Amino acid sequence: MNIHAPTTSPLTLLQLTLDPLPNLPVFQPLLDLYDSKRRGRLMPCWKDFKFSEFVGWHARIALSRREDDDCRFRIFGSAFVELFDNDLTGELLAASMVPEQKPEIMSHFKHCIDGPYMGLVTGRVPAEGRGFLGFEVIDLPLMDKDGEVSHFLHVCVAPGLGNLTPTIFG
Repeated sequence: MNIHAPTTSPLTLLQLTLDPLPNLPVFQPLLDLYDSKRRGRLMPCWKDFKFSEFVGWHARIALSRREDDDCRFRIFGSAFVELFDNDLTGELLAASMVPEQKPEIMSHFKHCIDGPYMGLVTGRVPAEGRGFLGFEVIDLPLMDKDGEVSHFLHVCVAPGLGNLTPTIFG
């Protein structure tokens, strides 16, 4: 279900329900893993995952942790680095954006946190000199011990990144 879809940018930013999870075939192995970790909760915690469960997806994963009104990348996989031509590990999400899109993207993440919702972003890379590259990213919210969104697991697919549906091993 599309909750909010801004139209002022070349990006499409959607917030999607977590219950039920949407049908996104290219991300299905990740969504199945995410769902298995919920154990009756709306969202899993980052600590519920083992990094080895992401075999085949490691390059396409970024992890961010909430810091006030922003998120800081703790992991920024090589497919994200290739896509943005920059390793944003340790950087704030807001610092990674082109200025024209910052308000819209920050609003998108605020909606994902407040919902909570899963984010889906599609379009062209919003980075200087990278706008010719298309991409699709899901932003899966992860909760803390109090049930609040504390992290996002971001997963990307893009042309030229090889097989788009790696197998996940549990």
